[in-house]
Amino acid sequence: MDNSLTYADILKKTLREATRAQPSLQPIELYPVCDVDSGHFLILATGWDKQRWIDTILFHARECRSSSGN
Repeated sequence: MDNSLTYADILKKTLREATRAQPSLQPIELYPVCDVDSGHFLILATGWDKQRWIDTILFHARECRSSSGN
């Protein structure tokens, strides 16, 4: 049985941990978005900042895969 971690596993774990503990200074929520199939990993921030709605990508990583199968 292969128990090795993949790059995608490491990114998912890191993003989930980074968004778990959120400061309550502003009503802005952080969300991890992990799409292993497409290789995109993001942290989204959404919520109200004073009188303005925030909908921002704070972090984006892309897993680059070889198209030749190597």
